[in-house]
Amino acid sequence: MDLIRLSETVQQSAQHMSDFLAQRHWSLSFDPASSGIPSLSAENESFHRARDILLEAASTLLQLCMSSEETILDLSFQLYHPERRQGDLRLPIQALTASALRIAYNFNLAQAVPLSGHTTYTALAENTGFDTDTLSRTIRHLVSNAFFRELAPDRIVHSRLSYLMATDEKFRGFVGLYFEHAFVWSVHITDALAKWGSSEEPTETGLNAAEGTRATFWEFMEQNERVRKNFLDGFAYLAPADLGIRRLPLNGSDWAAVAPATVIDIGGHTGGISIGLAQRFPDLDFVIQDLEHICRRGEKTLPATLGRRVRFQAHDMFEQQPGDPSKTIIFLLCKVLHDWSDKYACRILQAITPAMKPGDRIIIFDKVAPEAGTTSVFKGKFLRAADMQMWATFNGRERTASDFKALITMADRRLRICGISSPMEMGMSRLVLSLDEE
Repeated sequence: MDLIRLSETVQQSAQHMSDFLAQRHWSLSFDPASSGIPSLSAENESFHRARDILLEAASTLLQLCMSSEETILDLSFQLYHPERRQGDLRLPIQALTASALRIAYNFNLAQAVPLSGHTTYTALAENTGFDTDTLSRTIRHLVSNAFFRELAPDRIVHSRLSYLMATDEKFRGFVGLYFEHAFVWSVHITDALAKWGSSEEPTETGLNAAEGTRATFWEFMEQNERVRKNFLDGFAYLAPADLGIRRLPLNGSDWAAVAPATVIDIGGHTGGISIGLAQRFPDLDFVIQDLEHICRRGEKTLPATLGRRVRFQAHDMFEQQPGDPSKTIIFLLCKVLHDWSDKYACRILQAITPAMKPGDRIIIFDKVAPEAGTTSVFKGKFLRAADMQMWATFNGRERTASDFKALITMADRRLRICGISSPMEMGMSRLVLSLDEE
């Protein structure tokens, strides 16, 4: 498809709509008092013809220019962003799209479509056990969102997204994580608020309300094989091995400058970050901290060549960290704090500061959300939606720079932010903290 031609179509349609509105002294606005889109009536027919053309071209442009993971996240995240405008049906449409996608995911509809060539609803019915009406209603809704294609009536082929669903197990896990789990939990934030109010507890979340459990996400995941598999597959899809060095914060700090030192990777899971750093910086030693069973899992995959410099340590991140007066210590928190409310994030930092000495550092890798009004709506909506997902799953949150400053001051007034940077290739920000001498 020609991007220039699509953009010209958008421009031409927008010009017609703008001229139409100007002649009637009408304007479109996000203001709640705005009259919104002109009514569907004969005198407004040309406006709506142009509007339909614009929406089609603009949505096609958007779909073409978004990656597969962005498309899935957009379909999921738009549920949290209802636009309070007359005639805007995006919220219920996206909710129904999520429902249709869950049908496709749970009943393997993508796998039932041949990878090359086409199929029919009758053939799909034979392969899935559903009748043709159920299948056509589901698939045709997904076709309208670029998930499957119907080249002609009853002639179904794959789109880019459905092909990935059929062929990539990690992509299926990614879809399952968001639409089978995260989407459901987000819907139940309201129930969690009704039951527990403005709670900061990790056991009083949308997840807890939806699943009827008092387990934290991490406990629930260990108890539920399907959730665990989707979580691991989904995050593996977002950071495949061949892109891991670029996507993870291996170049996000001048590690060579702090060597020799010991890096304590708090909540480091099975060691992906530390192992990557250890392979590049031979003067750094690593202690990877997590729960006992996760440490045992990580030890099984630790490269033998790193056994002298990398070790696992079962440790509760809310308990005081061990110090070492003979070495420089770097306490690493990579995508940890956003999993926790301020109450618990503060406790994590307070468990570190007693072990710090001059020269030691805390390095935080996390998203730093833009302050209100400082970024575009399109860019901002993904971070705000991520914040909603942290809320639904953990009672955690994404933080702005001012939020981080307030959190750090609350934890220990001696903590100082030495710098905040956001390398574009990382997709997250780096905060470096030091402790003032008393």
